[in-house]
Amino acid sequence: MIDETDRASLPRLKEEEGTRKRILNAAVDCLEQYGESGVRLREIKDRVGVHTGSIYHFFESRDGLIAAAHAERYRRSLTAIGSFNLLLENSHTAAEFRAGVEMIFEVISSPDGVMRRQQRLSAIAGLVDRPLLRSLLQESHQSSENEIQQVFEEAQRRGFIPEHQMLSGFSGWYLGLLVGRVTLEEGLSNASVEEWNDFSRRTLLFLLFGECS
Repeated sequence: MIDETDRASLPRLKEEEGTRKRILNAAVDCLEQYGESGVRLREIKDRVGVHTGSIYHFFESRDGLIAAAHAERYRRSLTAIGSFNLLLENSHTAAEFRAGVEMIFEVISSPDGVMRRQQRLSAIAGLVDRPLLRSLLQESHQSSENEIQQVFEEAQRRGFIPEHQMLSGFSGWYLGLLVGRVTLEEGLSNASVEEWNDFSRRTLLFLLFGECS
């Protein structure tokens, strides 16, 4: 039960969280438009209508704000992961669940997602010698891994995935597959899009359902 002191502090906490989100959104916008050099505290302050002290209060430094903006972009790039929760909620049979898994894979690997995948690459590329950014990305990535793992473990409990299929480490592999796809889209791989999609789809179905037709 929330006591009166906690209840009285809720509006202030909500206001602070709203201010933090506005600052972070402004930083993400600047990062996407101008790169890291364009994330200037003065511009962020003017855009959001806050004092510079508020930025330091939430993010401690300009580097902290930039790291948080990279992590937020990375988190947004993984939002399609939430589709698995909706699939599980709306599946009544194993066939429906499997069809939905294939559909989500097609959406996630479609050309429309190139920008999201480039956002992941951009964030990961900045990890060297930046422990704060590494920590924030790790938090976002592992949160998504856990979400995927929980969905497929529940699907297995419901009988949508055969009991003998081993799901340990599956979520880490799956997100690794999505991140690795950038090598194809940046022209670093010899594989064609069709080959990559077909091989990835069949591997996904084999790992989950023991078949790859």
